Amino acid sequence: MTNTRTITWQTRDGRQVEVTVGLYVPISEALNARTADQTAERAVGYRLRFDGCDCGTVGLTMLPHHPVAVAQLGRKIGVTADNYALIQAAVAEVKDCDEYRASEAMLARAASIRADHAAHLDMMDQAMTDHGRTY
Repeated sequence: MTNTRTITWQTRDGRQVEVTVGLYVPISEALNARTADQTAERAVGYRLRFDGCDCGTVGLTMLPHHPVAVAQLGRKIGVTADNYALIQAAVAEVKDCDEYRASEAMLARAASIRADHAAHLDMMDQAMTDHGRTY
């Protein structure tokens, strides 16, 4: 993880929340790739430390109907609008790096190859069906 930003704040009861926004290789990608280097896709992730305990990589879920929190980190940490804006600014900074752009380009190339292959399979299926053969 090369490009990270850390945001810290205090909860209402005084406990410290530290969120590190960075590029992480998803576990499924790391397991599929023999080496988790240039071959694996990079995703923006949120690493959470709450009250001195490392909670690992967590998700950010929106809470549309909550009176105070606009989002939730992990299962328990509510995020106010101010802190959410700080997290989104950190995400924008992290996404503005060469490593993330290279990962996005790799995903776009892979999607293009899959679409070309699907079109070819459809064409071949149509050609085989036109001659009374189905495979």
